[in-house]
Amino acid sequence: MQIITATINLFVIIQIRFFIGYPKSGKVEEHVCKDALERKAVKNIALNNPGAAAAALSNMDSLKENIFAETTKRVLKEVVNFSKKPNCVLKTNSANSLSNLSNAELYRQLCEECPHLICFLAAVCKSGKPKLVGKNILKGPNVFDEKPETRNALCAAACICLKQYNQKLSAFHYRNGLLLLHGGVKAATLQRCYHLGIAMSHKSSIRMQEKFGDDFDAKVVSWTEQTRETEK
Repeated sequence: MQIITATINLFVIIQIRFFIGYPKSGKVEEHVCKDALERKAVKNIALNNPGAAAAALSNMDSLKENIFAETTKRVLKEVVNFSKKPNCVLKTNSANSLSNLSNAELYRQLCEECPHLICFLAAVCKSGKPKLVGKNILKGPNVFDEKPETRNALCAAACICLKQYNQKLSAFHYRNGLLLLHGGVKAATLQRCYHLGIAMSHKSSIRMQEKFGDDFDAKVVSWTEQTRETEK
């Protein structure tokens, strides 16, 4: 882009025209912004106002679907990469790996590996402007500054979605199943929770309980303490 010209009347931009030159061919293309949103986007890009430019671009009918598609691709790419991480706390195939699950560590990993997914969920769960919520998450997680109930809600929402993508990301669901078993829930109720997508099946939960052996009660107590943080 070589030149941007604007016709200004009483400080209101009524026309923006720019030219794109190709040095090798000598070809020059001219484009006139056709509507207010396009003019606003180009003006704010030129003035280095990224927030205003992004707002204008996201409201343009010709770009809405493409912006949504690109954002969705970015979220999916984060999820794919996260599921492949060897230290992903949601992967579980043993009592030992499941025993290391904590919402504090899970929240930290989600913010680092899936920031866009967490930003979208946080825009609903957390108070404040979406822009500020996103900035705070992208700067890096600080679980000590996060309210436990908000952190737990974000973890729960993310885990339910992630298990639908990859059935191996099931630590959260196993933990829920074991907590329900320890609380004396009936098999039929646990099976309903499984069909609702919030816990493992009764059969799978029983198998995992057996893997814990004598350590089961102690581990459940530590998980229960995490949920009680919200009562303080």
